[in-house]
Amino acid sequence: MVLKQIKMKMFYSSFVFLISLSLFYGQQSFVLKGNFLGDNIYIQNPYAASGKGFCTQKVLVNGIEYPSDSIQSSAYEIDLRRMNFKAGDSVQIEIFHGDNCKPKLINTQSHYPPRPKDVLNLRIENDSLLKWETERERINHTFAIQQYRWNKWVKIEETETEGVVRNWEEAKNIPKTKDIISYSINIKKYFHSGKNQFRISSYSLNKPNISKPISIEQPEREKIKPGINYNPLPIEFPTETLYEVYDHYGNIVKRGFAKSVYLNKLPSGEYYLNYDNETITVIWH
Repeated sequence: MVLKQIKMKMFYSSFVFLISLSLFYGQQSFVLKGNFLGDNIYIQNPYAASGKGFCTQKVLVNGIEYPSDSIQSSAYEIDLRRMNFKAGDSVQIEIFHGDNCKPKLINTQSHYPPRPKDVLNLRIENDSLLKWETERERINHTFAIQQYRWNKWVKIEETETEGVVRNWEEAKNIPKTKDIISYSINIKKYFHSGKNQFRISSYSLNKPNISKPISIEQPEREKIKPGINYNPLPIEFPTETLYEVYDHYGNIVKRGFAKSVYLNKLPSGEYYLNYDNETITVIWH
């Protein structure tokens, strides 16, 4: 339900391939309303204006809060299929966000002409390099390299494509090409214990295109003990790792890639720490 004290206006109303929706904007939230037509919602999520965490603060789907750890990335998916919606079901999604930033609904249109497959022959070579190719690349956009860890897909790197235009109107005037363009990203530092999965996600033309994941196995690494009082010492990881720290309310308060992390500038309390492929509870006093 749209909050009455927030002044809102209709921004967009259309039928699309995933959900027939109307889009309303308010001071600190916007609402998607419509009927489920089979596909999920994709949101582009900028960093918060403060530089700490991301813009989206909370997502409600038909009044039920969507898992907070699923929205802490630069682009996230609201998985309506997993929530057991059936075709034709009414859906209302309210996205709350911070000041001076605004998440963006990505997949609003379905009338684009067919486009070439973005990612070809995704593979890992030399136990370190993620490689892929593209063919007939005319549209300029961004590839996001994502890794599955902590029960979600996390963006670890991104790279611009070599396309020359950003919309189909311009692309229509450029001859098709069969040129193959190769890409390579070193992902070795992001490896964690066990099965590592990677995929390439692109959002050209406001429409998501996600490759099938590829995986590589790594040996188990030493773990740190949960529930330790780290005052005033930092948390030391066995090796350099991606990490995220969440407060008791599910807000991300720290993230980075390092061998250690300090909590001494945070309020005392219980925190959830994602590192390697683990999630543990730590207490800071």
